[in-house]
Amino acid sequence: MLEQNVIEEAFEYTRGMPHNSLEAFRVFCALNVISVGAKKKLVDNHRANGILRPHVARVVTYALEHPELNLLDGVYIDANIKPNCVFIMCMGIQFSYHNIPLDNCTIISFCTSEKNKPIAFDGIKKQPIAEEMFELSKVILANNITDRKTIRERIKCILYLIK
Repeated sequence: MLEQNVIEEAFEYTRGMPHNSLEAFRVFCALNVISVGAKKKLVDNHRANGILRPHVARVVTYALEHPELNLLDGVYIDANIKPNCVFIMCMGIQFSYHNIPLDNCTIISFCTSEKNKPIAFDGIKKQPIAEEMFELSKVILANNITDRKTIRERIKCILYLIK
C-alpha cells in the first residue's frame, strides 16, 4: 500500500528540472506516484493536479528546449484527442499523461512539427507499480544505470512479482 511518506518524497522530486535522463526518469516515476496518491485519495486532488500536469508540461518543454541534455528518448503530444495526451519515452520506458497544458510556444510549435511522431501505447499500466518504479528510479540514479534493456528487465520483474 502506498504510504504518505512516499507521496511526500515524490513531491520533493517535482521541484526544479532534471539535469540528465536518470533524473528525468525519477521525476516521471515521482509524478506517477502522485497521480496514484490522488486517485486513492491519499493526497488532495487540487494539490496533486496543481503540481502534476503543469510539471509534466514544464519538464517536456525544458527537454524540448534543451535537446543537448538528452533528457527524453521521445515525446508525442496528441492534441487531437480529448483530453489531450502526452506520451513520453524516458530511459526506454513509456509514461503517458492526460490533460497536460498545451499553452506555451515550445509545446504548440512541437505539436505541429514533424518531430511530433506517434508513440504507440506499450500496453504496460504503470500505476499499479508506481511505488516500485519510484524506488527503482532512485536505485537506477544512485548506481548510474543507463542501460535501457536492464531497466526494462527490472520493470518486467516488478510486473511479474506483483501478479
